[in-house]
Amino acid sequence: AVQVIQDRVAEQRTLETMLAVLLIGGLVVVLVAFGFGAVYARRALVPIRESLTTQRASLRRQREFAADASHELRTPLTVIRSSVDYLRRHGSEPVEVVGTALEDIDEEVGHMTSIVEDLLLLARSDSGAVELEHVPVDLGDVAADGASALGKPATDRGVRVEVDPQPAVVSGDPARLRQLVMILVDNAIRHSPTDGRVAVEVRSDPAGASLTVEDDGPGIRPEDLPHLFERFYRANGAPGGGTGLGLAIAAWIVDRHGGRIEVANRDEGGARFVVHLPIATTSGAG
Repeated sequence: AVQVIQDRVAEQRTLETMLAVLLIGGLVVVLVAFGFGAVYARRALVPIRESLTTQRASLRRQREFAADASHELRTPLTVIRSSVDYLRRHGSEPVEVVGTALEDIDEEVGHMTSIVEDLLLLARSDSGAVELEHVPVDLGDVAADGASALGKPATDRGVRVEVDPQPAVVSGDPARLRQLVMILVDNAIRHSPTDGRVAVEVRSDPAGASLTVEDDGPGIRPEDLPHLFERFYRANGAPGGGTGLGLAIAAWIVDRHGGRIEVANRDEGGARFVVHLPIATTSGAG
């Protein structure tokens, strides 16, 4: 009888030990599973969080964009309304008398048209709806053509535009590259003083092609440099006439061509914009 009791005690201890092992093992498995589950859950949530962050940022940019657009359109609309009111009060007057009001309307309509066209381009670019050509194009020829198109505005402001283009074949969209040149040259003309000079230069080397536009203006304040390519950004004291979207469009064009754009102040005064673009490859040129 004593032997039987001892055997049962031993069996009981063995069962208790096995139970403890099973409980501890099960607890370890649960903890490990919980740990792996938490890790994988966090990893799975990362793209969701990033997506939500991107969406919030996109919505914020859209709200800011709409607010800025409304602000930019409000000024020309105010001028047009004022001019229309003037014409109503002087409806019986000949055109020679009210001609100034008509000129104001025409000027502001042109300004609004430019703003709307730039807005539509940026909106379409954000949605990926703008397709660019990629054909061999001589950046030197494009620079000469784009700069010459601004001859009259430059003459009206008493600014000389000097172009020094060298052959530089890149793969890109001729119309967009011409728009890029005109944006940078127009910006330089508007910031140049009377009797000022705008220099446009195109160079090519094995590393790529470069387009440089320099002006004799007052230069750019250090606090404005990081924001120049933001939409609707205007530095204090900037000349009027622009839409506030030109440099943002320029940066977009450069980016879509696989290049980069830089801006800095010249030691001798004025600003310098430099665009770097990759040279067209032999296969791309064919």
